[in-house]
Amino acid sequence: MVRMMVAAVLLAACAAAGGEAPKIEEGKPRVAFFPLGGNAKEELRDRTGFSLRMKLDRTGVYDVVDGPRMAELAAELGEPVTASTPVERLKELGALVRADVLVWGEMSNTPQGATVR
Repeated sequence: MVRMMVAAVLLAACAAAGGEAPKIEEGKPRVAFFPLGGNAKEELRDRTGFSLRMKLDRTGVYDVVDGPRMAELAAELGEPVTASTPVERLKELGALVRADVLVWGEMSNTPQGATVR
């Protein structure tokens, strides 16, 4: 279930970028994964975020912003980043790290297990 949701998150990230990764002449497109919000255990949310960043980084196609830097950016909001966080605010924060693709969402507990959206 979590694998399927991870794939959905990555597809959503590509769709948000216009269906393909944005091109940067001087390097790779930069991806910013905001820390996952939600009611799942913090350790699980952190590990899932780390896994998503590493999987994308291993492709060699993207420059992925590191987790600690993204946690610092998210803290500037003053509240957890969730699926309902205003896009404009996230774009402002993403601009601080020159991100071309922004990924955010939440991991919540359900009777079937933790789900990411």
